[in-house]
Amino acid sequence: MTIQFIWCGKLGKIFLELFLASGIEKENISVVTGSPEGSQELANEYGVQIGKLEAPTLVFLGIKPQQLSEVDLWMYGKNTLIVSPLAGVKSDKFKTHAMVCRIMPNILLQYNHGTTLVHKNTDSETLNWFLEILAQKGNIVPCKTEDELNQLATISGCGPAYFFAFAQTLTELWEHHGGDAASGQKTLENLLMGSALYITKGNKTFTESISTVASKWGITQKALDTFAEKGLKDIIDAWLHEAYDHWNKLSEST
Repeated sequence: MTIQFIWCGKLGKIFLELFLASGIEKENISVVTGSPEGSQELANEYGVQIGKLEAPTLVFLGIKPQQLSEVDLWMYGKNTLIVSPLAGVKSDKFKTHAMVCRIMPNILLQYNHGTTLVHKNTDSETLNWFLEILAQKGNIVPCKTEDELNQLATISGCGPAYFFAFAQTLTELWEHHGGDAASGQKTLENLLMGSALYITKGNKTFTESISTVASKWGITQKALDTFAEKGLKDIIDAWLHEAYDHWNKLSEST
C-alpha cells in the first residue's frame, strides 16, 4: 500500500495521521505541496517522503477545487484510487483512468465524531480498506448519487458552522440581557456539549429529548412554539438552498 498526497492542509493532515495510525509505513506515504518548504515541513513533522510516486495505491487530493486543472491525473492508472474531498467537483471533472471516490467529511473528524458522505464509482479492495479505517473517525453515509451528496453536505459538512452561529447568537443575547461575555461563552459550550451527551447517553431521538425537557405549558414549550410560528424550519431550509446553489456554481466553474 502506497499513498500519495497532492497538497496536505488541515483536512489532509487528519487523513495523513489516520493512515499512519492504521499501520501504513511512513516510507510508503509521499507528499507534494505548493512549495518545497511546505513539503519539507510535512516530511520533518511526520517522517513521510517528498515527491510523486509512480503508481500509488491511493491518491488523496488536498488541493482547492479551483486547483484541479493544475494537477495531472492522467498519470494514474485503473488500479489507483483517487479520494477527493473537493467541494462541488463531480467525478466527471476528473480526467483520469483511475478509480474515484468522492467524500465530504466535516471538521469533527479530528475528534472522532465526524460524518463523512461518500459517493463511489467503483468497488475495490483499496476502497474497502479506506472506508474501514475512515469509520474510526465517525459515521459514514453512502450516497446513491453525487447530487444527493451535494445536498446532504449542506447539512453535515456545513453543520458545525450552523451550530456555532446559533450559539454565537445566543451568546450575544445573553450579553444583551445582562450577562457577561465569559459566562455566556461557557454557558453555551456547556449547553452544546451537555445536550449532545444527554441525547447519546440517554439513547433518545431529538423528538424524545425535547419532550423530556419541555413541559406542555411551560416557558420552554412556548419558545419552541414561537420557533414553529415564525417558520424556523423554512428559514433553515432557505440557508440550505443558498448553500446548495453556491455549490452548483462552484461545480460549474471548475
